[in-house]
Amino acid sequence: MKNKEIARVALLIGIGAVLIAYLLVEKNKIDVTEVYCGIGSNLAQKGRYEEAIEYFQDALLIDSRCYKAYIGLGMAYESSKDYKKALEYYKKLLRLISGRKGL
Repeated sequence: MKNKEIARVALLIGIGAVLIAYLLVEKNKIDVTEVYCGIGSNLAQKGRYEEAIEYFQDALLIDSRCYKAYIGLGMAYESSKDYKKALEYYKKLLRLISGRKGL
């Protein structure tokens, strides 16, 4: 195969993978934030807090009201001894739960 052909095949495979993922999410109503929070929790349990934080933050980019992400961020920051950040996310969680605006 030539380079152009390889590039086309790779592009089609990539597009196919994205389409399959989209269909799975739509058909099965997979909650992507749940997936991100699950990965984040798994990483945090393994002590990989920085990576866990990235997944929890990604969940919040999708749904800023995802309380599991706020819990995960608070716990991950607390476990990594960044108490100021942990408190910040715990406060955001309390505002979310109490229904106040300002998140």
